[in-house]
Amino acid sequence: MNLFRKEDQMENGKYEQKVGDCAFFSPKDKTSLSGEGYIVNAQGSKQNALIQKVTTNSNKVVRRVFLEVGAVFENENENPKAPKFTGKVEVAGMDVANKMSLWFQQPKNGGDKFLSGKIDEPMQQQQSAVSSM
Repeated sequence: MNLFRKEDQMENGKYEQKVGDCAFFSPKDKTSLSGEGYIVNAQGSKQNALIQKVTTNSNKVVRRVFLEVGAVFENENENPKAPKFTGKVEVAGMDVANKMSLWFQQPKNGGDKFLSGKIDEPMQQQQSAVSSM
């Protein structure tokens, strides 16, 4: 399932995904967390890591390794349009830590709720870009 922001352009009946779009769904039946720990990076610092056990459609078991890229925290904002979670993340290919915002969404076809969101430049960078115009 793809995630799209309302302001995205529609092309050939499909939305165009943008850098920074993100979506998170409930784990599939054939997926489980099988370990957590750390990996020591090139600078000698520990990075938190998770191992996810996945059984493929051909019943092959694969363990995928994930590194922590940031954290989000629940917002206690009563505005229904405000994100449910916000935080900072460092994603490969993006030069600085960026703001992640997540909202609960209900699929139009009924299905289970999921988290959709976006990753934006930090506020100070957004403001300096506007002031330089």
